[in-house]
Amino acid sequence: VNAVTELGTITEDALTPWGRLPAGDRSVHGLEKDVYWYGLSLDTLRDRLRTLGRLDEVWVTCAMNFNRPPAFEVIRVVREALPGARIRFGGAYPTCSPEDARESGADEIFRGRMEEADRLLPDFGLTDRPVEFGLFRLSNGCDKRCSFCVNGRQERKVFYPVEEVRDYLHRTHETYGITEFTNQDPNIMLFPDTLHGFLEMSAREAWGYGFKFDMGVQPGKLDRPLLEKMRDAGVRTLTVPVESLHAPTLRRMRKHYSGISSFRVLRDAAALGFDVSRFHCTFIIGLPYD
Repeated sequence: VNAVTELGTITEDALTPWGRLPAGDRSVHGLEKDVYWYGLSLDTLRDRLRTLGRLDEVWVTCAMNFNRPPAFEVIRVVREALPGARIRFGGAYPTCSPEDARESGADEIFRGRMEEADRLLPDFGLTDRPVEFGLFRLSNGCDKRCSFCVNGRQERKVFYPVEEVRDYLHRTHETYGITEFTNQDPNIMLFPDTLHGFLEMSAREAWGYGFKFDMGVQPGKLDRPLLEKMRDAGVRTLTVPVESLHAPTLRRMRKHYSGISSFRVLRDAAALGFDVSRFHCTFIIGLPYD
């Protein structure tokens, strides 16, 4: 494991061994991999919690299902350090697997998103590192059924009117000077009217921001007129998934397009003046038959 971060290169020797976890898909048996603990230690967390005095509640979040073991360990440490506090456990993993999450020993499993928190600006004053970009969302959920992803099991909804998203971007820019924003929608093509409204407003009002859509844009729906709108709105980077060249695999995941669609998007984007060297093309490693 060699992880490159803004603080430099972290080698395997500098990481804390966590244990071993199964590797591969369900057809693989007996194969394990070493895993490591990233970030501050549990002892550091325990010491910090004991300096806080009495707390009514502690919130713990876990976004990825494979981070279940360390999340459970964090809850255990919180329980030891603050026995009187109520522990609320939320995030994508408890939302999608609430019964499994209850095994953590938390007092409450919180499902869904806390929209009041979504509307708050992050406090970048907590870090002394320069902030290069901001994040924003338009919608949630997905209509696909990828076995490796939980977004298809989340509620499909538009978060906020595009005017409210615009105001959030302006407040972030005015507060922190940020001009680059990255979209984190699981599937921005799920609500095309919202996406088109956002792009058209950005172009019409000339916001001057640069946008990245890094979570993946469904190539079968990314036609030339939409690419033109993205270009005019300030979109500079896209993730164009290729994922698989095996048609039955794509059909099983409800992805009604082929790798040719992705190549067409790249060709059209280059013709429209995009710098496609900034684009990402994602592949799923280890799919059977691929």
